[in-house]
Parts: sequence; C-alpha cells; structure tokens
Amino acid sequence: MFSQRPYLITVAETHEFRKAAETLMAGEEIDALVEFLALNPDGGDVIPDTGGIRELLWKKSRSPEQEGVWVIYFFYDLNLPLYAISVFPEGEYDELMDREREGLRQLVEDLVAAHSERLRGHLQSGA
Repeated sequence: MFSQRPYLITVAETHEFRKAAETLMAGEEIDALVEFLALNPDGGDVIPDTGGIRELLWKKSRSPEQEGVWVIYFFYDLNLPLYAISVFPEGEYDELMDREREGLRQLVEDLVAAHSERLRGHLQSGA
C-alpha cells in the first residue's frame, strides 16, 4: 500500500491578514497557523452567504486560558490557493454583518474569476 502523505495547499496572505496577524501573534504563531491552514484547508466553518469564506478559531498557544484569534479565509479547491483574508482577536469578533458578507461574496467571485483567467492564459500560451 502507498503511504498517505500530507498535501500542502499554497496559502496566499492578503496585506490585511499579514498586518493584523503580526499585531496579534508572534512570528512562530503565524507560521504555525499558516501551516495548519495549508494542511487543513477545510478546517474552518463556512460562513453562510459568503460564497465559501470560512472562519476558524485559532488558539495562539496550548493554554486554554490564552485568548485566540478568528481567522477569515477562502478555500475553493486544490487548483486555487487558500487565501488568508483577515484575523481578529477572539473577544472582538462578532458575526459578520450583511454588508460585510456581500463584500466577501464579491471578493470570492473576483478571486475565482482572476484565477480562471490566469489559468486560461497559461493554457492558451502553452505554458
């Protein structure tokens, strides 16, 4: 039998994600989070009415008393990178308002369309 090895998904970080993550977490905590996302792209819960945006509560340390962060990201399929969109302190994150959901839904449509266009361009050029 073949041994099953983990498959790492490419994680693309938005500027907003990186800036907030560096404010809320140490470098090694960010690295651990990104590695977790790369190995577990469907680990978060899908937020309804966003086109597939997910939320994940990430505990920054092994201590249950340590406050975590909410990670907002988008994972479509294995052909598209996982997009780390934003991160919020656990105590400050509330459910997304309707207008924020609409913005996230539009972001998803834009990401998928841009990726599809790049893929078509590569296929047509023979790259």
